[in-house]
Amino acid sequence: MVLKTHNIVTIGGSFAGIGINHTLLKSIIPKLPVERQSRIKVTLIAPSSEYLFTLAGLRALVKPELIDGNQLYHNFLPYFDQYRVKDKPNSGLHFVRGYVTNLDEITKTLAVRLTDSGEETSIKYDSVIITTGARTTAPELKLKDQSADQAKKAHKALAAKVAAANHIAIGGAGPLGVELSTEIREIFPDKKVTVYAGSRGVMSKVQPRFAKEAEERLKNEFKIDVVSGVRVKSAEPTKNAAGEDRVLLTLTDGTTNAEADLYIPASGKKPNTEFLPSTYLDSSGYLDTTPQLRVRNTKSANARVYGLGDVTASSGGVVDDSYFQTQVLRDVLLQDLALDELPAEPITTTPDGKLLTYKPEDALTKNFVVTMGSSGGIGLFDGSPVSSSFVGQARAFDMGLSKSTAIAAGAKAA
Repeated sequence: MVLKTHNIVTIGGSFAGIGINHTLLKSIIPKLPVERQSRIKVTLIAPSSEYLFTLAGLRALVKPELIDGNQLYHNFLPYFDQYRVKDKPNSGLHFVRGYVTNLDEITKTLAVRLTDSGEETSIKYDSVIITTGARTTAPELKLKDQSADQAKKAHKALAAKVAAANHIAIGGAGPLGVELSTEIREIFPDKKVTVYAGSRGVMSKVQPRFAKEAEERLKNEFKIDVVSGVRVKSAEPTKNAAGEDRVLLTLTDGTTNAEADLYIPASGKKPNTEFLPSTYLDSSGYLDTTPQLRVRNTKSANARVYGLGDVTASSGGVVDDSYFQTQVLRDVLLQDLALDELPAEPITTTPDGKLLTYKPEDALTKNFVVTMGSSGGIGLFDGSPVSSSFVGQARAFDMGLSKSTAIAAGAKAA
């Protein structure tokens, strides 16, 4: 009797997707009953086998030589070769270079557009893990439905615009706006940088003392023009009297003639969930999951649809959150994958009765690091403030690039 293969498919190949696939192959499948191990086939669908180490994406805008290195865009596939076993066709990671355009829960089918050829294909799943993440308003700073070559080209183009501009306007003064503006001013001290902070001001989601410190350092240390209470409504290309390309900004205070050489939006994220049934999503478009990381509002109670990373509504949007989520999902899958048929009521505890639950926390109230240039920044660790020099040594000096290889190799596996 030939036993049916169970195909568990992950959609998305960034931090969360890489981590959960290492976890499946290293920590979950080897612990299943022996007769089930060879039946599990692990498939990852992603537009590229190179993931963008987003923590350092901003640094590359002022140091574009990083783009062609082997750390900012990192090929993760070779690190999965270790799981392949000769004469076991289901072993290892099966990679599909493409992006999912539709998920049909009834037929358990994913519609996939292949990155290289543009052709449409379909892939059947028994379990599916959604790790497609969220994109920034500046698309050059995060991959979505792109090959690595396309992403690198866009990244270089924006870096060239940064280098050429004399006056750069940045929309938003959260962590992204603070890091981006200080990166630019450190490398290009002669450029004028204006940050439109919006009605909530600089770093509005952290404690007021940190927000105040960030704003003072932007103004006094980095000589950045911070415009509080005003955000950019629109940015349209125009030309000045000399015929040079400019950007015309319309602001929320009624100003319609603010100009800059370059405008970079740096506020807000949008989840990559357009291909999913609307019932899976909350009002902001994020994936709605239970504390066990199962997707809510599926057509059946045990649809074997899971969510992980900053595509989920419960995530704080930082790398460590996806690691904590992965620890919970590991223990959930250890039980779900051991069963052909799941019980009517979804499993919520370990076999010894421990409650399986991911408890989301606001990452910026307990742990956060925001770099300000290459030698410092502001931050909290486990609720306690850390010095600027600590931020410099821990992250700012290389924006975490030294960790990119470790993540590709499974450092964020549970």
